[in-house]
Amino acid sequence: MAGVNRSAALACLALGLAACGGGGSSDSAVPAPEAAARERVRMIVMGDSGTGSAGHYDVGRAMAKVCELKQDADGRAGCDLALGMGDNIYDDGVKGAYDEQFDTKFELPFEPVKLPFYMVLGNHDNTGVFGGDGLSNRRGEYQVDYHYRTDRFSERWQMPARYYRFTAGDSHGGQPLVEIFALDSNPIALVDADAQYADHSYGLMQRQWMLDAAQQSRARFKIAIAHHPYLSNGKHGNAGNYDGLPPLLFPIISGTKWKEFIEKAVCNRVDFFWSGHDHDLQVIDPVPSCGRTAFMVSGAAGKTRQIKDAERNVATFQRGGVYGFFWAEAVEGDPDTDTLGELCIEAYVLDRDDVDLGVVNAEGLTPAHVQCYPEYRKPMPSLLDLGRS
Repeated sequence: MAGVNRSAALACLALGLAACGGGGSSDSAVPAPEAAARERVRMIVMGDSGTGSAGHYDVGRAMAKVCELKQDADGRAGCDLALGMGDNIYDDGVKGAYDEQFDTKFELPFEPVKLPFYMVLGNHDNTGVFGGDGLSNRRGEYQVDYHYRTDRFSERWQMPARYYRFTAGDSHGGQPLVEIFALDSNPIALVDADAQYADHSYGLMQRQWMLDAAQQSRARFKIAIAHHPYLSNGKHGNAGNYDGLPPLLFPIISGTKWKEFIEKAVCNRVDFFWSGHDHDLQVIDPVPSCGRTAFMVSGAAGKTRQIKDAERNVATFQRGGVYGFFWAEAVEGDPDTDTLGELCIEAYVLDRDDVDLGVVNAEGLTPAHVQCYPEYRKPMPSLLDLGRS
């Protein structure tokens, strides 16, 4: 039986993870379609999936249906990749790279979805004592190990390191269309007695990595993903006040450190921050504390929960108590007319009593919400600014 390639994983860490799964690496970038007039990257965005339940299987079937019906008449794929927002294996994560739960709670439920799944770690993936406590980040390393197994059920699972980056699509200007920054929120949002994952070492290293990566990126659309949200109207709530815990009394598990991380290394440096953790679907407007960055919570792929406080943050869409996921499409601007590109998201809510799971009817796909964002471009400097430089 083939072993896990630990040397490759350790090499990624030694390199500061910049070359793991993206950036200058081409092995995990989505190949550009042939002869596309305007480049597009299409993504499934889902989270908190790893139950292996009947609902989880239905979500996999619904994703496959959306991808099938999104295919263009010329054969252009309806989906290029999937993003997983953590809590990949409930309730306690896995006990090794050969744990059968990789098959029963990931491979088989998502077997209809023929895509690479770029995954991040959640608190359940790093269970220490009881399910979801997030106290043993060493357990999460097994999910990185699984990426390097050569005898996996499929090649779907993509997690070359605990945090990594990759690009998808090539625009006419030579820049990537999309760059994804996959972050590891668990050691920062929670606490681990293992010094290897302490905020003053691991946290600071990841923060500097993110700052450098965002500055280096030339992608048209920059998207950061992680398990723990910055803003949420769900049960767990906003970072810095998770589960209603006051930050002065509970400075760590209230998510205060993670809030600081996001505001220093993510906010206004990326266009979108997508997360899971709360088992619902939300689209939340940008807020002054985070600049232009817009938010999405997608944590309803394996479990459901009602929205806790619908007024906590301004949301253009929120739905609880249902299984679901998002489909997103980044489209390049028109190079001939200098038209801005855009990124559009569609929310799909399952009706499990319907033969087509509620994502399609006689007229076609039935998204519960559609929203588009124009490509952000920094304004050109003025002549006065140029004179000062």
